[in-house]
Amino acid sequence: MTKKIVDAEESLRNLNFNRKEITVYLALLNSGTQTASYLAQKTNIPKATALFTLEKLAEKSFIKKSKKGRAFCFYADPSLLAETIAHQQSIQNNTLETLIPWLESNKQALALPPKITTFEGSSQCRQAYWKLLDLADKEIVEVGLNKGLAEAFGHNFVDQFIEDRNKLNIATKIIASSDVGLLDISRKSKAQNRTQRYLPEDKSLFSAISIAGNGVLIMNFYENTFGVLIENAELASTLKTLFEHLYETLPTTD
Repeated sequence: MTKKIVDAEESLRNLNFNRKEITVYLALLNSGTQTASYLAQKTNIPKATALFTLEKLAEKSFIKKSKKGRAFCFYADPSLLAETIAHQQSIQNNTLETLIPWLESNKQALALPPKITTFEGSSQCRQAYWKLLDLADKEIVEVGLNKGLAEAFGHNFVDQFIEDRNKLNIATKIIASSDVGLLDISRKSKAQNRTQRYLPEDKSLFSAISIAGNGVLIMNFYENTFGVLIENAELASTLKTLFEHLYETLPTTD
């Protein structure tokens, strides 16, 4: 087998021809107008297989099919192959021009790789909390409100955060621990655009999980203050679903 034939076979393979289609097409190309019976003998392929392959090539418009008397004949014209491939490529290009923008606009953020940022110390962790306001759409939900927040960040920070959140009209929903001194926040809830429910008194929280938009902020307030912000819509959606389920099981503060 010469190199040119090998190159031709490889090129046809790149055009998605299978092995039998390559064999039959090249044999037909060198034989002029022929029947399936003739090509079956020339290629040592069963007649039924040769006919099936020729019909498929004709269906794809890679070869021509005609009828002479009672027999069907086939003819391979390289220019027909070129025209067919060019036409297919034109259709694909036109399709992609309209399809890709639509796919991009409907691409789920869930498909994006997570962005993970770590924070150490009170100063960095305060910046992480401000990031929640950038990520939030209309609501921040949080598990873990406890007196460690104010102790780690200071009351001035907490007051400023609440003020800025209210200016942005971002509500917050909280599942809090029943730490001493926190139950009185219920009186300020309406003014601070906040709703909360409390865990039983025998349940303690030492860390907090806040969910805003596609962001999940995990924060530890005790001993070494640190946080991890994970921006991933799948994780945020899953944890928010769990939050809502737990929230509904807790008694109201009314």
